[in-house]
Amino acid sequence: MIDHDQPANDKQAYIFIAVTGLVIYFLSAEVPRFADDYCRAIPSFLLVDFPGLLLSEYENWTGRIPTIALTYLAMSTEYGLFWFHLLNGVAVSAMLVVVWRQLAHLNDIQRMACLFLGCSLLWFAPHRLGEVMLWKSGAIGYLWGCVLALVVVHLLWSRLGLHIRASQNPSPRLGAEVLIAILSLIAAAWLEHLSIAIFAAMTLMFAWFQRFRGPIPRGAWLVFAGWAMGMLFLIAAPGNYVRASQIGYVDDLPLRLLHVISVSWHQLTPLMFLTVAYAVTAIVAGYLRFRQVSLVLFPLLLALIAGLTLVALAAAPSPAVVGRALFPFEFFMIMAALMVTGNLLAARNNEGASWQSSAIHPSVVIGGSLCLLVTLVDLTHAGLTHHELNLQNTQRDELLRASPARLASTTDDRPAITLPPLRVRAGLFHDEHSSRDGSRVAGRIYIRDITPDPAHWRNRCFADAQGISSVILDRSANL
Repeated sequence: MIDHDQPANDKQAYIFIAVTGLVIYFLSAEVPRFADDYCRAIPSFLLVDFPGLLLSEYENWTGRIPTIALTYLAMSTEYGLFWFHLLNGVAVSAMLVVVWRQLAHLNDIQRMACLFLGCSLLWFAPHRLGEVMLWKSGAIGYLWGCVLALVVVHLLWSRLGLHIRASQNPSPRLGAEVLIAILSLIAAAWLEHLSIAIFAAMTLMFAWFQRFRGPIPRGAWLVFAGWAMGMLFLIAAPGNYVRASQIGYVDDLPLRLLHVISVSWHQLTPLMFLTVAYAVTAIVAGYLRFRQVSLVLFPLLLALIAGLTLVALAAAPSPAVVGRALFPFEFFMIMAALMVTGNLLAARNNEGASWQSSAIHPSVVIGGSLCLLVTLVDLTHAGLTHHELNLQNTQRDELLRASPARLASTTDDRPAITLPPLRVRAGLFHDEHSSRDGSRVAGRIYIRDITPDPAHWRNRCFADAQGISSVILDRSANL
């Protein structure tokens, strides 16, 4: 049984959620542009050319049209970066809103503690948070895609009438259902392995519902149909096969699957391993203890999606592409851990009595508050670090603009313009780093700078975006 009779007061939670989004907005604004950001920056961008540009991407590189479209708009339009920073904060806020609404059966203090825990896990557990949440191209491609997918799964859950609180299962309206189906189609065209994983999980969920609950509601079928069409649009893109031929296709499925497992084992953080172990143990133990499917069904669906993303990664054209692609697994496993925690906190035995001891309630509050405190300390360090990086990047831009060789051509195979590397000072949870030593992609600080090779793709993209002939990183120079 679940305790349904908890008071609801959303005001404080939504203030916290809005403040969290505002923090991410300012933090995103401090992260300089790197790598792919410059490749999607077109100095003379015209909206009339936009459809042809997207068609070229679809035919020659990727089917991720929503991702590519938003990246071009963010990097190439006058106020694009402002809207990116704003929407990045909105994405994190939307994730917290889903958590808050899914845990409506908890009292406010427990729900707030779960929000604090969710923020901490999302900040510390992913092995490449800076790359997938703060770097501009990475956030659009991964964080936004995962949040949109979570919203769609949340809405599908309500269409199936499976929310623990009946008030969260709205009566269907055709107009709203069509809009949700369109949102589902867009989300499904975002990221290949996530799209395939959710399609498979939806199929299994529908089979279970049909077997134990009866006919599938119309609204749920519309969401499923939208997702199926978006997935087909994504994976049928001719550009996928062009990209695979350039990357190099490994035609050995067991080998690719083993590589995904190996990379996951070496790249996932210890906290992520603990989160996975906790989520799986809590789902199994919670069901065995209370024998209530409603307690574990939604967390189980999220954990299933996470696991299926790893399986779907084995279909990637090359084992080398894993890296940040592990984020959907990390994201949905964190969500599964949060949901099973919230459901178990509200669980009651067959006699209607809570299983919790008198120490459980304050321990949840204290634990959640401590998690938030540690997160705020590290977030402050990361924010100051990115602020320093941004200042250094601004100084380099001034050097670039002031360079007399800005419009010069290369001579003697040396680039016309040389720039000094960026430097990261040591912080609470990260060590010192300089881009003269190469890229930094792990953790919450992200650097993927230009290189000493003017022919490198990052250098070419940077030079094209800045309107110069070529550029090189001078590792002996200092700002």
